[in-house]
Amino acid sequence: MPDDGAVHREPRNAFRAGLARAGSTPEFAVALAVVAALLVTAACSVMMRDGTAARNRTDETPVSPLIPAPREAEGAGPAVTAEPAARSPADETLQTASGEPIMRVRVLRDATRLEVGGARHIRVGHFSVRTPAFITLGADAWYVRDASGVSTRVDRTGADGTPLRVSSADGHELVVNGSRFPGELRLHPSDQRAAASPGAFDVVEHVPIETYLPGVISKELLRDWKLEAYKAQAIAARSYALHERERRLRTGSWFDVENSEQDQVYGGATDHRIARRAVEETRGIVLTWNGQILRAYYSSTCGGRAGAARDTWPTTPGFEFNLAAPIQAHVRPCPCDFSPRHRWTVSRDRDELVRRLRAWGAENGSPVRSIASLSRIDVHRLNDAGRPAAYAVFDAAGKSWVLSAEQLRLACNTPPAVESGAGASPAAAAPTASAGQQPALPGSSGSRSAPARVLSGDLELRITGNLVSIVGRGFGHGVGMCQYGAEGMARQGKSAQAIVRHYYPGASIERAY
Repeated sequence: MPDDGAVHREPRNAFRAGLARAGSTPEFAVALAVVAALLVTAACSVMMRDGTAARNRTDETPVSPLIPAPREAEGAGPAVTAEPAARSPADETLQTASGEPIMRVRVLRDATRLEVGGARHIRVGHFSVRTPAFITLGADAWYVRDASGVSTRVDRTGADGTPLRVSSADGHELVVNGSRFPGELRLHPSDQRAAASPGAFDVVEHVPIETYLPGVISKELLRDWKLEAYKAQAIAARSYALHERERRLRTGSWFDVENSEQDQVYGGATDHRIARRAVEETRGIVLTWNGQILRAYYSSTCGGRAGAARDTWPTTPGFEFNLAAPIQAHVRPCPCDFSPRHRWTVSRDRDELVRRLRAWGAENGSPVRSIASLSRIDVHRLNDAGRPAAYAVFDAAGKSWVLSAEQLRLACNTPPAVESGAGASPAAAAPTASAGQQPALPGSSGSRSAPARVLSGDLELRITGNLVSIVGRGFGHGVGMCQYGAEGMARQGKSAQAIVRHYYPGASIERAY
């Protein structure tokens, strides 16, 4: 892996690194004084010619505060441009030499054996190993078997959380489970109290964010969609990733995002030309709100009515970001009617739906776990866009339970056989706060696979005898950008800037690095 993609915990440029290594000898101090004097003289000369010269010097001086990007005229245009924004202190801990943030993506969870290929030789800890290499974890050491069958024991030199580093020794990408990974892999022993089996470990890729993003948006959008839709997706995905990265760094987590719809779908390296171009043309561009990076949620199809973050995810202390105005419900047109999931109908057996509600309630610590019959389900509250935000579920005796729209969707998809009741804490009743659901696949975060899935929380439910008919709009939570709507706007000739401003009203477009 090139040095530019490595994790740097040292000073961010060669001059500062040299200072750290050289120490404070008298000879070095004299040389430093001479260099400093020359630099001051040169800087003064430049500033007399151009009063803004120091503004972009991000390596030695603080970056200027976030400055909104100039508004571009409607219509497809050139690459998105914006002014540099202030870096968060968290960004200084994991970044490339050029200042690009490093993402830590969990690509495997609770693995018990890892096969690594791609590069002919890889570095495992301090050892060079010929591929394919097979890695397992023992009680006190890692065990690595190379292509010739030779095994190497790598001691676990620290606490249980000490990761084993795996990187390419010849510049080629690593291949794991058929996916190519351009970054360095870190193998973290799992928490054995929660691990699926002894010797389990997580595999986390450390990869520069601009290298990570093409592998996200190529999975989130359909292959033949317009460049401007891809660029809008790149801006949203970058914003979500950096927001979650900062949040995870504050909690001490060893990874920032999952590689699934729990955060953003990531398939590793990609040759998708439009995805790579979209990331390149929006490099460093994010959405912000009140000077902070916006958690830019998105979903496949809103069905014409936007969801609100405050109705979908927690807003309690530590989750105040879900109150940001640009990710609440707004009345706005959305050209997503060409989506195959713009409107859909599924059905449930009434008794089966009762069992699903009871199972979901037991799993999530919800009072609905006590429901024994079902008479009707009514809309309890609409959001500002006219989309149902909550439903009231009534039993035959008239007792009612209020569920958010996303909670009802998840409950409708919970297998009725799951009746384990001690359950999780009430906090688990909130759906997973993922960025979105990809338009090409029938699934969504936080719910189990099941036939005839309920795809969104925008529903009309009718009960006739033992049949519950569910007429739905859209696919996903509906918060933030509608991916089919973004493509629809791109087909109308709208630019990426126009698209993200439409779906995140009031947000600013900034350059983060």
